[in-house]
Amino acid sequence: ELILNDENVTELERKALKKAKEDPWRLKFHLMPVSGWLNDPNGLSEVDGVNHIFFQYLPQDTRFGSPNCWGHYSTEDFINYKYHHPAIFADHGFDRYGTHSGSAYEFENGLRAYYTGSVKHPGDFDYVNEGREQNLVLAEDFNPKTGKFKSVQQLMSNSDYPQDLTLHVRDPKVFKRDDQYVMLLGARDKKDHGVVLIYESDDGYDWNYKSRVDSDGEMGYMWECPDLVTLDEKDFLIMSPQGIKRQSEAFQNVFHSGYIPLDGFDMKPTLEQFREFDKGFDFYAPQTYIDEKGRRILIGWMGLPDFDYEYPTRENGWIHALTIPRILTQKDGVLLQKPLTELEELRINEKKFKLNEKPLITEVPETFELILTDVAKKGSITIRNGCRFSWDEGNLRLSFVDDGEKQKEAGAGREQRVARVKELKRIRLFADTSSLEIFINDGEMVFTTRYFPEINENELIVESDGSEATLYDLKAFKVENEAGEILFGK
Repeated sequence: ELILNDENVTELERKALKKAKEDPWRLKFHLMPVSGWLNDPNGLSEVDGVNHIFFQYLPQDTRFGSPNCWGHYSTEDFINYKYHHPAIFADHGFDRYGTHSGSAYEFENGLRAYYTGSVKHPGDFDYVNEGREQNLVLAEDFNPKTGKFKSVQQLMSNSDYPQDLTLHVRDPKVFKRDDQYVMLLGARDKKDHGVVLIYESDDGYDWNYKSRVDSDGEMGYMWECPDLVTLDEKDFLIMSPQGIKRQSEAFQNVFHSGYIPLDGFDMKPTLEQFREFDKGFDFYAPQTYIDEKGRRILIGWMGLPDFDYEYPTRENGWIHALTIPRILTQKDGVLLQKPLTELEELRINEKKFKLNEKPLITEVPETFELILTDVAKKGSITIRNGCRFSWDEGNLRLSFVDDGEKQKEAGAGREQRVARVKELKRIRLFADTSSLEIFINDGEMVFTTRYFPEINENELIVESDGSEATLYDLKAFKVENEAGEILFGK
């Protein structure tokens, strides 16, 4: 396997970037890999006014499986970004298969990152109970100018975790609570039940097992990417369970992400308590952090593991992206996701429409925002003849199969997702060149998906009698590398 370092990553990106820049599906206001594969957001944090967004990165491949590193973007305003050399490489014995997911927290001596150092031994193993290592690794001595962690050490191995667990123990999330450092770890026990382990520490180096959150098996065999959110003195456990069976309108994707209200760390959550974050095709492994304004910000992976769809971006050497940042609030035990306020700076060319019995038909650019209020009981939005979002008495449907071959191709193998709300009042839709994020009722529900409409398609059709529609063109992010060269955007 290729051992990644600054030099060969730079060369991989240099070779890939020209072709990627010519790709019509390159996004304008989402973070993407320069080349290769991107997945989980990691280490979200703000230090001295700079927001750091790390992510799982394989610059050498568009399919997951090779040893990866932590990619790194930073921004002060969520409009202009700096792209850094990778922050952490898989170049130790305890992480030689990959620097897998984790989190970051600012201690008195600076930002520290905690991640899973993955090892897979060659041989005839099941890689669940044998043949695998998932080590807890600490990276510290962070240099804000270079965006790198200078020193790395292993803190725990599988032998340090409770013995009723399989070798799947990963994705540390570290935070402070009641003057104590707390770490959550996602895990799979030997009965194939999902588990979240809870550790405590006085210094962030020595961790002591405290308790766990688990279930009776109905909530999947593995709980990835745990996180704890406290809003209005209410706790919510965020996680990405694997192995939940589809139930009509629920759990329609291969894997899922969501949350449960948490009343103490010793509870046993049930499937009825679990609420999915997103009803679209492309959302997984969200992570949150509290910024210096006190906002709880969520960013998710706009993709899924173990999916069978063939996105056309692969032909141009890259795949996947991160969602737009979202502010989390809670109302009556429901987490609301609202697009980050700073994204309004991307707006230009405001247009307002009053809809009547005839549909609104207008031309739109590749990137736009649509806000629909006083939503009719029945209606639809058709975007660039590539995707249709429709509703009827609170029954919602995101479809790639309504209008023949063009929408089928735009879906890249996906067909439809459905959901239901008591009353549909407001829709806010963000369209990028190859992504859609649709926020329902101020973030009560969200549909996130990639889509790939024909390049010359620019028609928007909105049917919702009596509604008010506001339409904005959206500018692109500006993303520069450390040398000041523009990688994408303006």
